[in-house]
Amino acid sequence: MWHPLALAFVRTSHTPRTVLILLNHAHWAPHLSAPPLPQLSALCASTWMQATEVQRPNAAFTPTEAWRARAAGLPTPSSGIAWAAWHAQQQGSTDPRPAALITPCHWDVNMTGVRMDDPDQLHLSDADSQALMAALAPLAEEDGIGLHWLNAQHWLAHGEVFAGLLSPSPAALIGEDLDAHLPQVRQNAAATRLLRRLQNEAQMLFYNHPVHDSRHDQRLPAVNSIWYHGTGTLPTLSEATPSTELSLLDALRASGDLSQAWTDIDRQVGDILNAHPQAELLVSTPHGARLWQRKPPPWWQRWRAKRSGDLLENLP
Repeated sequence: MWHPLALAFVRTSHTPRTVLILLNHAHWAPHLSAPPLPQLSALCASTWMQATEVQRPNAAFTPTEAWRARAAGLPTPSSGIAWAAWHAQQQGSTDPRPAALITPCHWDVNMTGVRMDDPDQLHLSDADSQALMAALAPLAEEDGIGLHWLNAQHWLAHGEVFAGLLSPSPAALIGEDLDAHLPQVRQNAAATRLLRRLQNEAQMLFYNHPVHDSRHDQRLPAVNSIWYHGTGTLPTLSEATPSTELSLLDALRASGDLSQAWTDIDRQVGDILNAHPQAELLVSTPHGARLWQRKPPPWWQRWRAKRSGDLLENLP
């Protein structure tokens, strides 16, 4: 069985080019024959796999997000990655207030607690995301929060209420009980109450919004809450490396065939790697990350036959 693959990161040693390949929920049914994947097979046969990092318990972000931040020149302190401030800078925002990202999401409420599903699996369209943000904006404005749409999964928010808020990313909380992670602004009980109240208001607002009925008719998960994250100040950035993302999920939607989607990704990854002979391939899952370096393996590993399955079967 092919294991879930979250991210492949190609870092070149001699050219300022980094390629992030986001492969969401890449499950492969065990009864199906795997596609050949000649490019990844060749890569595995000529490289040496090394463990690089594992997911820390109670971490504020995943290895996937850590490597994406490093490619953008952002530090990855244990308190979290200041993505909101970074996006504000990229947008040319002059708003001096603290910033946060807001992600529309689905909370699964049952007898065992409250958990957040993977926002990637919402399949939320840009139009629906914009409609939900527009509905929430007046309520947020009453609380001193200004909203700006970035993409379907991320709204940029500015407000003094975010000063001192530390919150894990949605990806780091998938499947976790949310009770211990609800918004908590340090030494500011009023701000904590405000942010939690806005979450509650969003839940009621979204339930009665036309987007809810439309998604129900399409048998899509309900957007029934929001999550704040990506807070913090923007430090001095290190040198950033341009990045591009290729999504297996998008490839699957385009072809409707998982085998063909993998074949397309294999070709695209191969084109990138072949263009950069000194490239390194980092593969990351929610549990950790491992690096493939394009150099001969040490003598004690040379006996081992390598194939494309190794890349997936040896993930953390």
